[in-house]
Amino acid sequence: MTTSEPLQIEEKKKKREEADLLIRLKNSITTYLTKGESTRHEIYRKRLETEIKNALQSIIYKKGIKLNYKYHIDEDIIDGISVFQVQLSNDCSVAKVLVEIMGDSIDARQGYIWLRKNCKSIRYKLAQLIKHRKRVPFLNFILSNLSEQTQLFCEMENIREYYGDMFKEDLENHQKQYEG
Repeated sequence: MTTSEPLQIEEKKKKREEADLLIRLKNSITTYLTKGESTRHEIYRKRLETEIKNALQSIIYKKGIKLNYKYHIDEDIIDGISVFQVQLSNDCSVAKVLVEIMGDSIDARQGYIWLRKNCKSIRYKLAQLIKHRKRVPFLNFILSNLSEQTQLFCEMENIREYYGDMFKEDLENHQKQYEG
């Protein structure tokens, strides 16, 4: 063994230790940044979501608040708009507002366009209703097909009940074959 070999081995050990230290440091930073939300922040966000939902419903149903209409729309369509969920981003800066609009597809489209056109004025009215909050989130309206989904689910249940009664004997015979 020459005198340079122990030096090379020590240098390799130092480099390996430095690399391990960097990896540990990187992992600790990553776990700190990707750490889940605290329960306190989650409770705050849920309370703000319900407060925004109630305020938006009162704005749309015009309980003492008059909107300047940028886009002409029938009052029945506006009355058919219902906010059924508000989802806030982690930093509470953007609110995804899921709305259901009663009526046919044309009414739903007109109501959705009305919401998008009046988004800024709705946000302004929201800020007036929740003055005690520091920030008002940006609103992102999303049209939901909840009524269509429930109608399809009911049809699927009816089909299952109908065919379940038709093939009840066949199913019982099939189960007896597997048991026996």
